Amino acid sequence: MKNYSTGGTEWLDMDDKIPANATSYTVRYLAPAVTYGFQLAAVNEAGHSNWEAKNLTMPADVPPKITWVQMMAST
Repeated sequence: MKNYSTGGTEWLDMDDKIPANATSYTVRYLAPAVTYGFQLAAVNEAGHSNWEAKNLTMPADVPPKITWVQMMAST
């Protein structure tokens, strides 16, 4: 069971299933410079675990560093 939020009170569901042996998960299409809250819980026939929560801010979408410039003309 996985959810995420962009700071509001509404949590959005992610994919229904993550394999039990997974050690990572990729969330796609996150916007740059936005803080997301994530929460994760395990669910099986024994029940529901406690939620684990983490806030992460995506890096800003910065243009690449200029490494070379060629002057074509000057006045």
